[in-house]
Amino acid sequence: MYLKPKILRDQMTKLGCRLEDEVIASLIGLYGKQQKLKEAQDVFQEVADSSKPGKLIMKSIIDAYAKCGKAKEAYLLYEEATAQGHDLDAVAISILVNTLTNCGKYEEAKNIISKSFQDSMDLDTVAYNTFIKAMLEAGKLHFAASIYDRMLSLGVPASIQTYNTMISVYGRGRKLGKALEMFNTARSSGISLDEKAYMNLISFYGKAGKTHEASLLFSKMQEEGINPGLVSYNIIINVYAAAGLYHEVEKLFEAMKRAGFAPDSFTYLSLVRAYTESLKYSEAEETINSMLKARHSPFLFTF
Repeated sequence: MYLKPKILRDQMTKLGCRLEDEVIASLIGLYGKQQKLKEAQDVFQEVADSSKPGKLIMKSIIDAYAKCGKAKEAYLLYEEATAQGHDLDAVAISILVNTLTNCGKYEEAKNIISKSFQDSMDLDTVAYNTFIKAMLEAGKLHFAASIYDRMLSLGVPASIQTYNTMISVYGRGRKLGKALEMFNTARSSGISLDEKAYMNLISFYGKAGKTHEASLLFSKMQEEGINPGLVSYNIIINVYAAAGLYHEVEKLFEAMKRAGFAPDSFTYLSLVRAYTESLKYSEAEETINSMLKARHSPFLFTF
C-alpha cells in the first residue's frame, strides 16, 4: 500500500501546505528505486492532469522508467522533456544511456550523448565512462574514442574504469599500439592497474597471435602482486592453446589447480585445443574423458 498523491495533496491542503515539486519528485524517485513503476506513474499522472510537470518531476519520472528497464518509454519522455526546455543532470543522463544500452537501443543512446555535448553539459568521470562503455557495446569504436578525447580536453580525470574500457575500444579495433598506450598511460598517471586491465590487454594480444607479449604481461601482473583468478587463468591458457604450446598449457593447468581453482569446461577445452594444434590426438581424447569424468559437459565453444 502507498499513500495516493491525491490524498496526500488533500491532507496538505487542509494544513495550508502546497505539495512542492521537490516532494513529488522525491516520491516518484523513491518508487522508481523500489521498482514500483505503477505507483510512480500514478504520482506523475496526478500532476500531469492538473498542470504541466516541471523539470524536477520530468527528471524523476524518466529516471523511474529507466531504473525499471523501460528504455523506450524513458527515451520518449526524455524527448518530451528536452522539447519543453528541461535539461537533465549528468546522473540522470548516465542512467538513461546505460538503460538504453542494456536494451540494445544504441542509436538513442548516441543521440543523448551527442545532445549532452551540444548543450555543453557539465559531465563527470562516471558519465564519460558510461558514454564510452555504451559506444563500445554499440560497436561505435571511433565515437567511443572521440568521447575519451573530449573528456581529456575538458580536464575531466580518467579512472581505472576509463582505461579498462579504452583498452577494449582499441583492442576491438585492432589497434594494439593504442591499447598498450592506454595501459601505460594509466600506469604513468599513478593509477593502480587491476587484474582486469592486465587480462584485457593479454586477451587482445592472444587474439593477435602475440603470445610472447601476452606471456610477459601475465608474468608482470604476478610480479606486481596481482594473483590471477579462474577467468584470468582461462584467458592465458587459451592464448597458449591457440599457439599450440601444450607444455605451457599443462603447466598453467596444474598451477591453477594448486591455486585452488577447479578447471571448468573452458579450461579443459583449451587444453584439448592445445593438444589438437600439436597433433597430439590421444592426449586430447584423454582430456575430453577427464572433463566428462569431472562432470563438465562439452558445450559450443568458439576459439
